[in-house]
Amino acid sequence: MRRGTAAALLIGLLALAGCGGSARTHTLNERVLTVGDSNVFNSTNAIHEELTEAGFEPIVHGYPGFGLSDFDRYWNVVLRELLEEDPAIVVVALGTNDTVLASQLEQVPGRIDQMMDRIGDREVIWITVANVRPGGVTPTAGAEVNKDLLSAAARWKNLSLLDWAAVIESDPSVLAPDRLHWSPMGRQRYAEMIRDAVVQVFDRCGRAVDAGCA
Repeated sequence: MRRGTAAALLIGLLALAGCGGSARTHTLNERVLTVGDSNVFNSTNAIHEELTEAGFEPIVHGYPGFGLSDFDRYWNVVLRELLEEDPAIVVVALGTNDTVLASQLEQVPGRIDQMMDRIGDREVIWITVANVRPGGVTPTAGAEVNKDLLSAAARWKNLSLLDWAAVIESDPSVLAPDRLHWSPMGRQRYAEMIRDAVVQVFDRCGRAVDAGCA
């Protein structure tokens, strides 16, 4: 075999090997950040397992008792730190704890915008809250939060909603006896719905997720 032919063959083999290596090593951003209140905190293991089994890299952060009204003293700082992991998708489950006081409820639209602004150029899935929350300032406080979320989805091109409120209405067994937290079965279903919503966003975006692609 001539030296030139052998060299050409070697270059060809190296090129094929390089292509094979890149095919095996995916560079897509498949990190998913989930933030929320006690229901995310209680569902951390289930959410982590479901997203991991679906091929994603989950980051889960739930803080019991906190809501949108805690943006200034908590979420503004914590989100900055969590977003250093550069997730492609951020799942937000906040709003339930903003239904106890009238002052909290009034702040919800502005607080949603603050959260979205802090999250920035990422695709966001926001989970709706129970329409009826025990201890709410009004019987429809949860439904009011969900209306604010619906309005926000019309303002923010990178925001889509996951309707957990509809699940609660159709199957109350997802609730624990206190009607505020999720039952063991509810936590599992919650995690599965988060997984499915994330998969749908990745599929709609052709796996390369950019803000507004879904």
